[in-house]
Amino acid sequence: MSSRFPSSFAILTSNLTVLLSLVLWTHATRAADAGGSNASSASFASTAHEARYIADSSNANIGDATTSWPSQSAFKEISAEVLLKYQSISVTVDDNSAKVTYSGVPLRAVLAEMMPGTDLDSMPEWKKLARKALIMEVLGNDGFPGLIATTEIAMNKSGDRFILATHKNGKVIETGVHLICKADEGHVRWVRSVASVRLISVANK
Repeated sequence: MSSRFPSSFAILTSNLTVLLSLVLWTHATRAADAGGSNASSASFASTAHEARYIADSSNANIGDATTSWPSQSAFKEISAEVLLKYQSISVTVDDNSAKVTYSGVPLRAVLAEMMPGTDLDSMPEWKKLARKALIMEVLGNDGFPGLIATTEIAMNKSGDRFILATHKNGKVIETGVHLICKADEGHVRWVRSVASVRLISVANK
């Protein structure tokens, strides 16, 4: 495995850290629950309190009291063919001490489609995303997830920090779509052969 994609243990540790940080941050800053969620969900325990997934169900509701999205918006299969309809951008990153250019679709564009009616350029909407503690899970076909806070994605207006890459140095990536996280040291959230993305909430009960 290339050093561009670190060991599974290192990446898993990083992802768990992201989850725990989101849960603890939300616990400290959450607003009163206006409506709650009626979605069936799978619960998991943290050292501070229980959090929950609310996007992985047949009637997922990831909105607030006045806005909701259908369950199909909370999950999306990803392939090079699916990404053809989006505008592509290119980013250059360090890869094994060499400059490599990846081309693909900003993850922000996919997030915008999955959350219709949400103004990702708006500070109030960024705060709403933070209060909902929404993260995007980018899942590889080996089952490994890259976890990114939706606020990180939304606030990156250029879309160049997180891209679903289909090309490397002008050539098609033969192993499928890759998640490239431009600013991540160690590339700990990069994902090979992306199969799907979904929205998950780690908000408090």
